[in-house]
Amino acid sequence: MQELIQELRLLRFRCRIAGYKPSMKILIAVDTGSASHEATLEAKHLFPEAEHIIVSAASIAPYMAVDPLGGGVFAMGQSMDSLNSSEDLAQEALTSAQSVIGKSSEDSVALGNPGQVICDQAVEHKADVIVVGRSSKNWFSRIFDPSVSEYVIAHAPCPVLVVREQIVHP
Repeated sequence: MQELIQELRLLRFRCRIAGYKPSMKILIAVDTGSASHEATLEAKHLFPEAEHIIVSAASIAPYMAVDPLGGGVFAMGQSMDSLNSSEDLAQEALTSAQSVIGKSSEDSVALGNPGQVICDQAVEHKADVIVVGRSSKNWFSRIFDPSVSEYVIAHAPCPVLVVREQIVHP
């Protein structure tokens, strides 16, 4: 990550000397976590002249049911309350990021798998860089709640800057 930051600073320096302002498109993926807030702050700091695109994904979590005859676990559908709650959280995250960035060219709340939504939005907006936060989950938590940042790193159409959550030790 330090190498990417140094390369970006060098690029900005060279562009300023030449009198050229690059119009980079930075996609900032947000949710309600503290890692997302830190990623937004980092994106604003590293790319102050860029065109910022803020994306918040409302996750669709299906009802799960267990077959009493041993047929396994299967999805049954999506509750409207759950969907509305997910959309409200996504909108809250978007509003929070907008208050940090101040200006952005485009903002959106999209429904679907967060990692896939982020990658799809990066393609749609022709993003030069994706900035995403990464929370500090333990291995057990990751089994039931896969890492969005890992998905984005594996499937993104452009470079990804992952900002780790700051852990405060007592």
